[in-house]
Amino acid sequence: MNPSLRVLGLAFSPDGRWLASASTSGRLMLHDIGSGSARVLASAATELATLVFSPDGRWLVAGGDGGYLQAFAVEANASPPLLSGSARSTVHTLAFDRDGRRLFAASRAGRIEVFDTASGRRTGVVDALEYGALERMAVAPDGQYLVTGHSTGALVLWYRSSDDAEWLHRTLLRHAAAVRGLAFAADGRRVISAGADGRLFVTLPVDRGRWARRLGPGPAFKESDETASPDGRWIARSSGLGSPETAFQVDLGGLSLTQTARLTVLRASDRMPVADKAELPVEPGEKSLGAPVFSADSSTIAMQVATRAVLWDLAAMLPVDAGLPLPPGTRLVGAEAQGAGWLASAGPSATEHYAFDANPATWSALACKLAGGPMTVTQWKRYLGDQREFAPACR
Repeated sequence: MNPSLRVLGLAFSPDGRWLASASTSGRLMLHDIGSGSARVLASAATELATLVFSPDGRWLVAGGDGGYLQAFAVEANASPPLLSGSARSTVHTLAFDRDGRRLFAASRAGRIEVFDTASGRRTGVVDALEYGALERMAVAPDGQYLVTGHSTGALVLWYRSSDDAEWLHRTLLRHAAAVRGLAFAADGRRVISAGADGRLFVTLPVDRGRWARRLGPGPAFKESDETASPDGRWIARSSGLGSPETAFQVDLGGLSLTQTARLTVLRASDRMPVADKAELPVEPGEKSLGAPVFSADSSTIAMQVATRAVLWDLAAMLPVDAGLPLPPGTRLVGAEAQGAGWLASAGPSATEHYAFDANPATWSALACKLAGGPMTVTQWKRYLGDQREFAPACR
């Protein structure tokens, strides 16, 4: 064999009969494990980088340089789909969902294409270039979630409610160096990632994170933009849904605030603003959904912005942090009646909702559990951040 040629892709058929290989020579080889014989299945005019068998093992797909993507029959009577992709560079990762209905093809330049395997039609595109070169991709068995790992160390979750819906995303975590390994655990909801920084992370379930499932629908959505605190002292309004009342008006000659989620807090006694269209730690253009929600003790406001809840401390009149990720497909709908916590729901017809325990003692206990014992200063900052005083003892 020419030493300059390399095998970059290997895949076993589901029944273990065949081993397929793809190389920089452009050859797609099929090896019979029982007899040891081999044959050329196809020859491409470009370097091949990856391949994957369909779940039934009757055909396979190969990807390579220049966006190369093609399906080949393994069995004589198989009819593989004709795939028409538009990858920006080398297709280096391929994956099917459990049923083989969808094929996911990822290229290093940050594009993931989703194909219907019955027709070969492309049903979705994910562009993740903003996070750096795409190093790894993992697909949940049901195809509802996919995770990308990048050269910047970012681990990004992508999800959508249906085949025709837009892909939404959020950052799960960041390695200190490029992501080198990525996979879903057997439960199909936790993600394991390995980075060039030598760390291996296991995430919380991507469909709910630290939110606990509860049976039955949560409170109904409140579509108005205003809400009052339980103690009757405050009124909170979102600038994303209406124009808050203020004590005076200023003509700015046509200038306007950036269309980004902002929060106004009024004293209920005289409707005087104590925070007027306050800036929140959100990205430009991100808008709020629904009315702000007060905690049971009226000390904190939560406002949904995009797919997360931004928390506002009423005593300090400042945001608490950059946001609490909501379970995919849910809306912030209320607060726990007792203690500190928030509720999220997928809608009035949902059969379950989610609750988040916002008690700081719970955060500390969870951090200790993740750390596996008394924490170092570095671990403390990793799990709890810089704002909470270091207290290493774990019971």
